[in-house]
Amino acid sequence: MQKNIVILGAGFGGVRCALDLAGKVPHDWKVILVDRNAYHLYYPRLYEEVIPHVSRNTYHVTRKCAVDVNEILKGTRVEFAQGEVQGIDCKTKTVVISTKRLDGARGEISTARNTYGKEISRLRPPASARDDENFSLAYDYLVLAFGADADYFGIPGLKEYACTLKSLEDAEMIRERVGEFLRVHNPPRPPSTPRERETPFSIVIGGAGATGVEVAAELAYLFRKIPQERWSITLVEALSHVLWMFPPAVGRYAHKRLEELGVKLMLDTCIKEVLGGERGVEVVLAPRPLKPGEKESELACDFLPEHEKRVAADILLWAGGVRANTLIAQCGIPTDRKGRVEVDEHLVVKGMEGVFAIGDNAALTDPTSKQPVPAIAQAALLEGKIAAENIARAIRGQPLALYPFPQFPAIVPLGRRDGVALLGNRVLCGLPAWLLRQMADGRYFASIVGWRKALKRCIL
Repeated sequence: MQKNIVILGAGFGGVRCALDLAGKVPHDWKVILVDRNAYHLYYPRLYEEVIPHVSRNTYHVTRKCAVDVNEILKGTRVEFAQGEVQGIDCKTKTVVISTKRLDGARGEISTARNTYGKEISRLRPPASARDDENFSLAYDYLVLAFGADADYFGIPGLKEYACTLKSLEDAEMIRERVGEFLRVHNPPRPPSTPRERETPFSIVIGGAGATGVEVAAELAYLFRKIPQERWSITLVEALSHVLWMFPPAVGRYAHKRLEELGVKLMLDTCIKEVLGGERGVEVVLAPRPLKPGEKESELACDFLPEHEKRVAADILLWAGGVRANTLIAQCGIPTDRKGRVEVDEHLVVKGMEGVFAIGDNAALTDPTSKQPVPAIAQAALLEGKIAAENIARAIRGQPLALYPFPQFPAIVPLGRRDGVALLGNRVLCGLPAWLLRQMADGRYFASIVGWRKALKRCIL
């Protein structure tokens, strides 16, 4: 009798789990990978997709961060089901999947078709499916690998007016706006109207984590030949330094590099509200709330006397936080404040036999440091590998493996041929860090599509 292992989400953890399971489980077990998109997105390079590349005075983009899922799974036992998960029933061990909304869902299908030069096939449901729009998948083991959504923290107007960088469509929207500006101002020319002289192209980025810093640096480098009075990039961070999740030396180098590129840093500053404006949006800023025993004079916020500052923005990019996909909570699975499910050291969802959670969906805490496992690609890949190993062990009746809680390296690009990397206790800066990032990207692509295809995606 056919038995199913269903993996929900073709992100880092989901793809790794599926590929590893294909070589570990007996042939009477079927591995099914489910995702609403026909492509796997390499998020560490998504920031590059906001940059139009110049060729013969036109601006275009060559996508290198999206990989056809069928290309990844070619030659493996894994089956791919393209559809949107509507619900999970842990009592009957079924997943309800729909394809009804795919064609109209922000252009995912047409985007994938344009990227690969061919039409991506629609979902081919299992033989047990009664129609091609809705069906149920029974599972014996389930892996939750949905990924994450933006966390807006209840800030008024933020969700309505800000864009995020979570998909190709997000990047395309930003790229189009940037391309419009470049077509007018690059190469540089004297401003032709009073409006151009008085209102520079303004980009506000909320959150100075890796995504916010990468985008700010890349855009500022792109604008470097355009007079500074015609553009502004403002990076807003609620803490006192950028890249706060890394040691201070990493943040100091990034801070210096951003200022050299012309990025305005507003630290100890929060986005209080976002309002609609004539040309874009108006971002209301305020000093961050004080901690117990802290004095306002200790904050790095540069407008303390006014206590409020309003900044007009043509583009507001929110990169200030994430939370797990809301579908998990909607399906009745207990979650924490960030929407994650609590898992044990084997990545098994507590109280649910045969259900695993990995990546942004798992609330996993290091018992030594008492800190949560970071929501980064390396952690998701390792969790996918451990989940696959434990499912294979469970099928064979063997003891489950423990998650090892390693320390992960980190590399943050800072514009063309510059970056900062953390390798253990060592900080690497400049071109060596940037080259290391290219090598890491190439290694990952090689692990899913082979070195020949990886080199095509990672040509410098």
